[in-house]
Amino acid sequence: MSKNLSIIAFVCGWSITPTLHGQFRFIKAHSEAENRILGSNFQAFDSYRNHRMSTARMALLNEGDTTFNSRSYSYFVWNNPEHFGYRRTKTMSNKVILKTGEHFLPHPNRFWSYSDSEELDEFAMNPVLDLAYGPNDNGLNEYLLNGRGVEVIAQMGNQVAFYSTVLDYQSINPSPIKEFMARRGTLPGVGMYSTNFAGYTDYFFATGYLDAKLLEKTKANGDLRYRINATLGYDQQHIGSGFRSLLLSNFAGPTAFLQVQYQIGPFKYQNLFKELVRDMSMDSSRTYNKKYMAMHRGTLEFKKLGLELGFSESIIQSRPNNGLDPSYLNPVIFYRSVERDLGSPDNILIALDANWKHKNVMLYGQFVLDEFHTSKIIAQPTHSYNKHGYQLGAYVQLPKTWASYGFVQLEYNQVRPFTYSHYSANHYTHRLQSLAHPLESNFREWVWRGFMVPRMFPRWSINALVTYARKGYNDGVNNLGGDVLEGYRSAANLEDAPLLQGIQQTRWNTQISIDYTLQPGATIGLQYRSFSSSGYQAKNPWALDESYQHLALTVRWNMGGRREGMVY
Repeated sequence: MSKNLSIIAFVCGWSITPTLHGQFRFIKAHSEAENRILGSNFQAFDSYRNHRMSTARMALLNEGDTTFNSRSYSYFVWNNPEHFGYRRTKTMSNKVILKTGEHFLPHPNRFWSYSDSEELDEFAMNPVLDLAYGPNDNGLNEYLLNGRGVEVIAQMGNQVAFYSTVLDYQSINPSPIKEFMARRGTLPGVGMYSTNFAGYTDYFFATGYLDAKLLEKTKANGDLRYRINATLGYDQQHIGSGFRSLLLSNFAGPTAFLQVQYQIGPFKYQNLFKELVRDMSMDSSRTYNKKYMAMHRGTLEFKKLGLELGFSESIIQSRPNNGLDPSYLNPVIFYRSVERDLGSPDNILIALDANWKHKNVMLYGQFVLDEFHTSKIIAQPTHSYNKHGYQLGAYVQLPKTWASYGFVQLEYNQVRPFTYSHYSANHYTHRLQSLAHPLESNFREWVWRGFMVPRMFPRWSINALVTYARKGYNDGVNNLGGDVLEGYRSAANLEDAPLLQGIQQTRWNTQISIDYTLQPGATIGLQYRSFSSSGYQAKNPWALDESYQHLALTVRWNMGGRREGMVY
């Protein structure tokens, strides 16, 4: 057990078994765990959205109570046994379970587990359930989510770890998801799907990664000097502090990736390489044609000011041989310079971001620049070549006197026409799904989100999300910058492309979930979802409006991720 946690255990009077360092666990964007981080301690939040459950982060999130009952539930203690020790709840301490041995259900969210604290080795397998059903009744639409799977987590020493999960789903989807499937032929957040004999959408969802600590050096007092980690896998990423990301979001399905992260004191740097599906066309071997993303992002933290500044650059490139151009493998070079030397065939995106943390408030923003002409940005601000977008937002944590974890969030997103598009298949997509904001370009959006765990009822949680957006669509004849797949060189009017031009649509989304924790890692709840739109409709551009709503019972077991990223 680490020195920090040993001190915490002594002060709190705990009696716990030796624990591992737990480097294998990542907390992802929009997950239950990330919501609790945002609702408790901003210092534990990372704008890279790769929250390794390290000893240092656990020390920031420790609640100090190991009791599990109707009035006490320390989420991070109970959901991270590799740090805080294995223990059974009263329900799982019956004689039948105890007779099965030390490896079966040693902890509520460890179905089968082996650990060696001296060697820092761990292996665990868990069943995963992601279930929801709402009937077609009293004006409500039928909704189904039937996901069953397994997750495997392992750590070998303190250097190498891996994680893998696979789920088999059948679903009846909300109307905006159905509309996207009909328009693009892929399932958002997933990719390929089929329709089974009962008419349900049928698909697999699998992610996995191998994570290695390549180098680490600390000072005599334990503070970090430098560190290098590398992750190879198949998964999604979400970069930035907001609910949405204008740089890279988890709206598109998983991809093969290589990620290398560096840290030297207050400076962090990341290289990310992703293999993408180009445009759903196939080569001679009946394999989808590929394109590639190369991205680097650096952030500098001014800890005393609570300020973090970030700079990112990403490029989408494809070649006739479906290969990755080795020119972009240099981890510390300005991609725009390389792209120009290659003849400017690729799609470059530059972004600036910042967040400021002070007590219970965090302010953040992003600015993405796809293309601009210096001579036109002032003289002709609505020129089609001025392709950019920005995000502004704020989190405010709720008072601890009535919420164990809680926050409210306000966010505004705006992206100009033709942003993320290109004259080739190097548009900012994977399987025809946006790599950034789900609405792609030519829109304005407002987001309100809230999360709360009542202090008096720590096993209950409330999660609410409301979005309002206005978007301009192409009219079926002219390219007005509302479809990222349409090349910007075919713009209807190159000289004048105002925001929200085209056939406008207004979109409202509401999603409210109330969940109750049966056992750590297992919840039951109710979810209400509504969607309405007026103006443009993809299946009929002149339809007046569309509405959808469902009320569903949900059951989740060892399913940490959530689907708020699919609400658009």
